[in-house]
Amino acid sequence: MEDASAERSRVVVLVSDANTSTFTHNTPWHFSNVFPSPLTDRSDRRFTLRVCSVVVNGSLLAAYRRHARLIINISGVEPQAEGRYYSQRSCAFPVAEVAAKYAPDLSADILSTRYHEHVFRQSPRLPLQFQILTQLSITITTENGELAEVAGGEKAFPTIIMLELEEEEQDLRQFTVTCNSTSHDGLYAANELATFTSPLPTEVELKDYEVGLQSIVYPPWLRERMDPFTLSINGLFFDFSALDMEDTPAFLNALTTSMRVHRDLDSLSFRIRDDDGSVELHRMNREQERQLPALPAGRQRRAMAIYVTCSFNFLVAIAGPGGKTVQHGTILRPGDTIQFGGRPNISRLAPFSVSMLECDIVSPNVVGGRRGQLLQVVPVLHDKMPSASRLYEPAEILFQPVEAFPFNQIRLKFTHPNGSQRHFYVLHAPRPAEVQIVLTLIFRKRTMYR
Repeated sequence: MEDASAERSRVVVLVSDANTSTFTHNTPWHFSNVFPSPLTDRSDRRFTLRVCSVVVNGSLLAAYRRHARLIINISGVEPQAEGRYYSQRSCAFPVAEVAAKYAPDLSADILSTRYHEHVFRQSPRLPLQFQILTQLSITITTENGELAEVAGGEKAFPTIIMLELEEEEQDLRQFTVTCNSTSHDGLYAANELATFTSPLPTEVELKDYEVGLQSIVYPPWLRERMDPFTLSINGLFFDFSALDMEDTPAFLNALTTSMRVHRDLDSLSFRIRDDDGSVELHRMNREQERQLPALPAGRQRRAMAIYVTCSFNFLVAIAGPGGKTVQHGTILRPGDTIQFGGRPNISRLAPFSVSMLECDIVSPNVVGGRRGQLLQVVPVLHDKMPSASRLYEPAEILFQPVEAFPFNQIRLKFTHPNGSQRHFYVLHAPRPAEVQIVLTLIFRKRTMYR
């Protein structure tokens, strides 16, 4: 490589199995490449680095297919804030996005025989931290900082990373900050998945900067914590607050099991109507009722009075005869049918629900007729993917001005459009380290694009 100070931009390709005589311990997940001639820093300009593309063998993806992404860390990049510490993360390979291109039952053996390339269109341009740079080192880790390695795969496949180095004016700066919902050393005991505070290593004051959302990693089995609902039939209460209401068959099984001990309810039947999980509750007609076992002497089957108390999201999914909403105390007569959604969650009606992501360091703006600090509108994915974290990257980053006051922490929260707080939980917790929401924010000088 020639002296890069003579040119504004150039491409550098790093390969894990190159320079084997110099770097005998290179592996596809941790390797170094040396430059033929060094890069020299100048007083009035700084080099910035941007990852253009990454090519990895499927063995690495097969081993980490349950992760939303793997982090590419590059030595020489100016450290980025990550909680109370710094890291040299430069970009992330979206494992979940690549795996989604293949059939869900694709075996790891088949996946590992292929190479996979990802082209980065929105990777940040990060300043390098050096005076004279002679080599770059690459380390691939998980979101938690663990080295991503495959036993016995050291010589099986190379990793190829294409970078763009460019000289920028000294004051044109761009960097990222990683925030996660886990409490940091007990500093924020009130942190939860939908509202949390993430500290910074030092206090900063960013004048003429703006911030945008680069990505979100959601944990597996994410659910919305909502008010429990109770179904009451003829004064008998059925509480489903402990159930996974996204699991319609489990809901019906719990309900029918509870009803078997009540002879008055044996003329009610439930069935799943179609693939969307909606449920049909039906009372037998009189001819069918005559075939039921007789009740004890002196007892008669009564008209079924349905009482529903639940969260507002469940009410929109309940429909009675004629498509009307079931009212408190609705009478279910023989032959009537009531159709309703299988769980009290609006995501039954759509693959995801929309949330307002608010951030305390951005300038206030107008959100649905109220004053808020909206960073971006994001989807909250509720589809069932029990074995994998999920990655969301906006198609276009929306930048918001940063307040000019000093701050040493960032508070983020997910809200409903009306500003009320949302609450998430994980139904079946995997490893404790995976029960977290990770957000990556990107900061840039406002004068860079104006």
